[in-house]
Amino acid sequence: MSDSDLNRMFGVLGIICFLTLGLWYGSRTRLVKSTAENSPIQGDPKDHIVMYDIKKMQMPPEDHSLRVTVFASKLEAWLRFAHLPYRINCSATLKGAPKGQVPYITHGKTLVADTTFIIKYLTATYAKDLTHSDLQLPDPEQHALATACLAVIEEKLLYDLAYHRFVVESGWQQVQYMSGKFPWWVRPFTMRAMRVRIHDRIYLQGTARHSQHDVNVLVRTHLECLSTILGNKPFLLGQNPSEADASLFGILDQFVYGCMVSREMKQMIQHFPNLCQFTERIRVRFFPETLEDMPDTARQDSIGKVA
Repeated sequence: MSDSDLNRMFGVLGIICFLTLGLWYGSRTRLVKSTAENSPIQGDPKDHIVMYDIKKMQMPPEDHSLRVTVFASKLEAWLRFAHLPYRINCSATLKGAPKGQVPYITHGKTLVADTTFIIKYLTATYAKDLTHSDLQLPDPEQHALATACLAVIEEKLLYDLAYHRFVVESGWQQVQYMSGKFPWWVRPFTMRAMRVRIHDRIYLQGTARHSQHDVNVLVRTHLECLSTILGNKPFLLGQNPSEADASLFGILDQFVYGCMVSREMKQMIQHFPNLCQFTERIRVRFFPETLEDMPDTARQDSIGKVA
């Protein structure tokens, strides 16, 4: 076989290998279509509400956050605002959760996922009861403002928190405290995989593409926006709390009472005393039992600088 024949043969084999790899990679990166069903709209007010969350993992002793995830804190705060009785089941796992996220609820035999749709469902189900609750029932203009606040909180501030938890080293050092629940021989690999996975999500969203200085500029902008809207009012829309207040509390509770954020984030929130006082106000009024076992020094560290 001549050299030219060999070159042609290797060229054909190269093309075949290239096409095979291309087809394999294409099959691996096809668009993932959601298999989730439409969220239910309304249920029976007589049914019981069970909120499913993940178990609170091994946390640093100075961590006094209400729940592990901000959305679990959001939903529980909203349930307290609404004066709706509920029970919490902490046996949920992300793998077995609908839509792969917590919290979710069961209401009788009905399962509802995602806090936005859970709150819509419960609002429709208990419409008459909510008129006697602490909830602010917004008019169209207030509803538009609350929706804008939710966008800042859940599409911006949430990723600010994730960045200062999983990307910034001082925050990551706190997160690694959770590794104690894993066997020692898998801790480095498990925690590294967690950090990489979440970092990739923050990068795709856009926050992790910036320098830390620029991220902090954005954090201050988002906090200043919400601080300005809150002003001297007890809550974002006025005298009574709304879904937006529940969402803001869910994140600020991690800043003020939690410890799994960077030192820079803890310092930045102190420049917005009305946001710190907002978080304390909700704890005192709607979660007084969570403050009973909290050392006075812990509360002072959280809000003492802004009192």
